[in-house]
Amino acid sequence: MPDAPSKARGLAELRLGEILASARRRARLSQRELAERLGLSQAAISRVESGERLPRLETLAEWARATGHRLDIQLKRPRARRR
Repeated sequence: MPDAPSKARGLAELRLGEILASARRRARLSQRELAERLGLSQAAISRVESGERLPRLETLAEWARATGHRLDIQLKRPRARRR
């Protein structure tokens, strides 16, 4: 991951972290409990949820399973910018 991500990428990371944190909370898991299920540290979970780090695809799939979700990935064309 680059040292200085672009603003847009930073917002995307933050949004992903919010989604993952929400899934964890809905599953009634603490960061520590989820970390144990995924074989990660609690600090790693915190970094992902805060948008500081992006998880690998495999980690996303495991996170989804551990929280009772299914991972769906969609590629969409960007919306046209307004002038």
